[in-house]
Amino acid sequence: MANHSKKGVRDGTTLGFLDETGVSDRAIVHTTWSKKGLTPIIASCGGWKSRTVIGTLLARPNGTYARIVFSILSHAVRADDVINFLTLLKQRMQGRKLLLLLDGLPAHRARKVRIWVHENKTWLTTYRFPAYAPELNPIEYVWSASKHKDLANVCPKNMRELEKRVVKSIKRIIDSKTVLRGCLKASALFC
Repeated sequence: MANHSKKGVRDGTTLGFLDETGVSDRAIVHTTWSKKGLTPIIASCGGWKSRTVIGTLLARPNGTYARIVFSILSHAVRADDVINFLTLLKQRMQGRKLLLLLDGLPAHRARKVRIWVHENKTWLTTYRFPAYAPELNPIEYVWSASKHKDLANVCPKNMRELEKRVVKSIKRIIDSKTVLRGCLKASALFC
């Protein structure tokens, strides 16, 4: 990115990194502590209810001014959900140009999504990440930070509580500019 950032800065283009992740009412077991001889017990409601979080990490080409736009869905991502999310991004961009990098999820490649992107080519340009290269996508590190810190060893009572925890976690990450900057650097796309 560093070699090509000057044109983006000149044009006022924003970089966006789109991805989705799933969160479940089952606890994400992470390191736990207990007294010697006592195995820690993490309560679980035993269900497989889940939510999908779709989000974009936005940043300037030089890696500054990072922020996140996200939405929580009660089902797996479909083409209509991608279009709805891109419409939300369009509102947030307020006329600025966006270069959006995304993976090869079938919902991203759907015909109606391609048509929508083509109709909005004045402000939106999309590129696909190489296949099997999630380590290049900075928002993957956001999901990891959320799941391994805020959602680890937590068993929500219901889906509303799970959604609240996800929102609180992402807001914590947004408020910590060092975490966002670290996610950009971890992807090796930014220096």
